[in-house]
Amino acid sequence: MPALAAAVYLCCYCLLMLLWYIYVAVASCCCSLMLICCIMLRYAHVVGTQKSPRPETKILFQSPLPTIRLELYYLRTPLFHNLFLHEEVESIKMPSSLLHQIATFLLLLCFLRTSSAVLFSSLHQALIVTASPRPGQVLYAGVDQIRVSWALNGSLPAGTGAAYAKVKISLCYAPVSQVDRRWRKTRDDLKKDKTCPFKITTTPYASVGGSYDYAVERSIPTATYFVRAYALDSSDVEVAYGQTTDAKKTTNLFHIIGISGRHASLDIAAACFSAFSVLALTFFLVAEKRKAKQ
Repeated sequence: MPALAAAVYLCCYCLLMLLWYIYVAVASCCCSLMLICCIMLRYAHVVGTQKSPRPETKILFQSPLPTIRLELYYLRTPLFHNLFLHEEVESIKMPSSLLHQIATFLLLLCFLRTSSAVLFSSLHQALIVTASPRPGQVLYAGVDQIRVSWALNGSLPAGTGAAYAKVKISLCYAPVSQVDRRWRKTRDDLKKDKTCPFKITTTPYASVGGSYDYAVERSIPTATYFVRAYALDSSDVEVAYGQTTDAKKTTNLFHIIGISGRHASLDIAAACFSAFSVLALTFFLVAEKRKAKQ
């Protein structure tokens, strides 16, 4: 059942990602087409004049307010000449406010795409994080608790934590529990990283550090874990981190046994019914053979 649930989850995740990429592609194409139609059809004013052919193609921009003038001279060919009915396009006038809005929109899109990505490799390990479980200790979901403590690394220069506003603490998978599980894959982009999906708490940052008692939730699956803390700035962007393990995530790991839904009474009942079915089958086979001999 866990393997089936994992396969269903993986299929749903892949389907959602495929639909998301399709949506982004369609939305980008629609926005581009709308932008082109808006410029060429609604706001373009074409003035046709007769002029002598020019031997080269030239694009000239002039910017007298309140409009921006764009003059286009093209290399006259029979096909192009017939296409424009012997009229050369002299100028296209567009409101400067429209161009400013378009430029601002494109710049904003570029800024959002580049600024939203926070890479884990770019963060400094400025926090010292400790957790109460001993290395190799086994905890049970819905039963045990974890005490997490964090503090700023005292060896760092003064003023290191001046930009920190909050501390976000999460429960993270160890590499041994990520093998053959793409939905737990570690990525450098924190928006796509699946290493730490379980949030423990988010607390205000304090220079003296802090601690938190976390009751292991019943929904935590069986795996090997460690604890990681992120320092957030005033915009809730990760700027530093700390964790209870080393850089390779191989030390100070602990295990959590999740709730599988199986109990001892259920296992005993299943074993009894299985034994009864085998005995019943044997009894009826023996009885049929005796009847056949008679």
